Amino acid sequence: MVISTGILLDLLATYHNIEISRNGLCTDDYEWMDCLGENPEYDVDTIIYEVEGMLDGPACISGYRHVWHSLQLKGYQVPRQVVELL
Repeated sequence: MVISTGILLDLLATYHNIEISRNGLCTDDYEWMDCLGENPEYDVDTIIYEVEGMLDGPACISGYRHVWHSLQLKGYQVPRQVVELL
């Protein structure tokens, strides 16, 4: 289950009287944010292989956003900025 950071901040403020910013959640003190899907894990070599296949294959696609979306449809959770750099 993935909880958005906005909902988490609202719950902390409402039920626990804790007021912190989104950036405050993403510090080293809150390593548990990984379980919320904020920092997806991926294998760079696998992503490079997939991107090369999309760019060199018979149904060649162009544009990093199109490539990023195609990776999402295949089940890879990669930040768009990483796809842009590749």
